[in-house]
Amino acid sequence: MLKKMLHRWGRSPVAYPDIASLYDAHTAARHLEGIVEVQPYKRVVSHAPYAEPERIERGMGPYEGYWLRDVWVWPETGIIRTVEGKLIAETLPSRYRFLKMLRAGAYRYEPGEGDGAVVDQRVASLGGGRWYGHYYHWLVDELPRIVGLDHAPEVECLYVPCAYPDPIFDLVRNLVPDHIDVRRAPGRQQWIFARRYFHAPALTEDYCGFLPERFVSRLREVLHDHGTDRSYDRKVYISRAGASKRRVLNEDDVIEVLATYGFEAVQAEKMSFHDQVRLFAEARHIIGPHGAGLTNMMFARQCTVLELFPGAPFTHYRWLSASLGHAYGCLCGPTERGKHDDFDVDLDMLKKKIEVFIR
Repeated sequence: MLKKMLHRWGRSPVAYPDIASLYDAHTAARHLEGIVEVQPYKRVVSHAPYAEPERIERGMGPYEGYWLRDVWVWPETGIIRTVEGKLIAETLPSRYRFLKMLRAGAYRYEPGEGDGAVVDQRVASLGGGRWYGHYYHWLVDELPRIVGLDHAPEVECLYVPCAYPDPIFDLVRNLVPDHIDVRRAPGRQQWIFARRYFHAPALTEDYCGFLPERFVSRLREVLHDHGTDRSYDRKVYISRAGASKRRVLNEDDVIEVLATYGFEAVQAEKMSFHDQVRLFAEARHIIGPHGAGLTNMMFARQCTVLELFPGAPFTHYRWLSASLGHAYGCLCGPTERGKHDDFDVDLDMLKKKIEVFIR
């Protein structure tokens, strides 16, 4: 397992930290209590006639959880270290994230003075090793790990990254069973020593926000008011005017065109979390450049999503749309454009997309 993982990750310009696999006999004998199947392998498909390409598919899983004993836990990231000082490979993020964290110096942090609090409760963590993640990673990569707790009812305490704002912290409390004590990580760089720890696996992938069905059902049950007469016909354009990249250069013209179709423009980052939930729960159509604001499609019941790209498309939100049952389309710029470039939207193409895709 470990050799295969390192071979797959290839060479890094930064030295690897010491890594051990749970499938290594010595490590397993000392730390591994059990392996739990959380989600079996499956193939997922996105068929979107107004996207490029129209059809994509991929495999996901299988995903396993691990019961561990007597390990160092970095609650902010969910990464585990053995008593011998080796990181456990199965708790590390993907190749892309792992190398990114290496370059950022993440693994220079070791248990030290101020660390070492021994936790006797059975604990787990939502931290996904995303190294200071943001809105998309919190909601799409980390919160779905709650599903893993269904397979570990013995868990008594759940740590979440300390950067979670209060509304997302409260959302976690509402998503987990009542007996679980939800706590913030003690600090970005602090470790704890856990007598028993359950590693809940990430259930999404890099560039793939396909959510587990159980998580989608639970999220909608918690967030939506059933049986209300609320209308679901709002048309929302998500602006990135306040962002540092992927801004729409001709946004005034874009907003003017969209207004003729009944769209309202918003900057999601200026809204409270609760206001974002309320707005997008009423959305029938969503348009926006690739960016974290599109994560709010999670709160819509059924909608169409049109994603704007400076160049070639990425699949994060296409897969997220597919898992939510939303119709998805995209409008791409010239392929030579960089993925983070500011860009102009072709207004004629935008009108055509709206007229055939958003009726």
